[in-house]
Amino acid sequence: MNRCTQTMSKNLLNLAILAALVGVSGNVIAENNTVNINVTGNSETVTIDQTTSNFDTINYALGGGDGANNNNTDTISQQNSSYDTATINQGNNSGGTTDSSLATINQQNSDHNNATINQGFNAWSNSHSNTATINQLYSNYNTATINQAASNGATVSNSTASIDQSNSTNTNSSATINQGASGTASQGDSASISQHNSAATNNATINQGTNGIPDVNNSASIDQSNSGNNTATVTQNSSGNIAAISQPGVSNTSNLTQNGNINNALVTQAGNSNSATTVQNGDGGSLTIRQSAQSDLATVTQNPGLNNQASIAQGALSFGHGNSAAITQGSDYNKAGITQNGENNQASVTQEGFAGNTALNTASIDQGDLSYSYNNTASIEQNGSGNNGYIEQNGTGNKADINQTGTGNSADIYQASNGNTANITQNGANNSFTIHQ
Repeated sequence: MNRCTQTMSKNLLNLAILAALVGVSGNVIAENNTVNINVTGNSETVTIDQTTSNFDTINYALGGGDGANNNNTDTISQQNSSYDTATINQGNNSGGTTDSSLATINQQNSDHNNATINQGFNAWSNSHSNTATINQLYSNYNTATINQAASNGATVSNSTASIDQSNSTNTNSSATINQGASGTASQGDSASISQHNSAATNNATINQGTNGIPDVNNSASIDQSNSGNNTATVTQNSSGNIAAISQPGVSNTSNLTQNGNINNALVTQAGNSNSATTVQNGDGGSLTIRQSAQSDLATVTQNPGLNNQASIAQGALSFGHGNSAAITQGSDYNKAGITQNGENNQASVTQEGFAGNTALNTASIDQGDLSYSYNNTASIEQNGSGNNGYIEQNGTGNKADINQTGTGNSADIYQASNGNTANITQNGANNSFTIHQ
């Protein structure tokens, strides 16, 4: 196709879109419109605008048949609207490619809308170095979904997916990003969801490498700041992944699963009645959970894996009540630390391999300060050799237990103030222990 013919093709495409959207008077049709568009070719720019229009539907498909559909820019705007649906499919070609393309859906200042972007849409389609963005700011009751490598056999790499549902009230919105959802592979991708300055019930989910070949070097981030009753889930099946969840709000729930090597996860929850459950199966992983609230529950499992580090901090400065923290680590050279401030808290660390023995692990629990801490419970269980367990409790009426089975282990319990109980049990040889009361 020569340059002139390609230009005419683009002009005809734009005229077709305008004809579908604009009435005789030149005003955008108000409601109940449907636009179906199929585009093939490279370096296409398509913009569809249904601003201030309700109950509209846009289905946009890029690609068809074998071949390449690259360097395209597609934008759908349904702003200041309600009950609209927008779908962009890139890589709509079986066996073809859609690379270096940009897909954007804007549904800002709008309610009850649905936005979906699929990259690597058809089987065996390739989608590389693409960017998918959905903006639903200042909006309520919306649903946003981004699928990269969305079909069996499709691949996606070096792509970025982001959803922003910030600055919303009474939202009850849902955001989901799937990278490698059903495809063959998803590598070097980045995903982020932001629900900042929002209230009510938001749901955020990021899945990387869910059903395809495990992902590599992925990064996932979910932000649900200043919100309440939120749910955040990150799943990464591979190595070298980084996941961060921040929920400074109320009654949040966070589930983060990383199956692979060299994973790094940070979960921060500020509010009341938060719950964080994390599983990391791999080597060299690192995890930090901070919960500044009351009645928090944090559970970390790193099993199996070498050189894992896990830390949990509960309670704002010197106050916390009824918190519970548990860390389980299998294999060797692991480190676990739990810090709790306040009263009636529970903390436990278990370091035990599948065969029952671990080596050179370190576990520490620090509960309360001298003025405001009482009735806390701490326990450490270590099986193997060369392990070290340390419990420090400040305040009154606290209980500490360390159980070690194996050789060359050391245990240390430090308790300040009155009415505390310390128990150390060691089975094996060349072990040592110290109790300070």
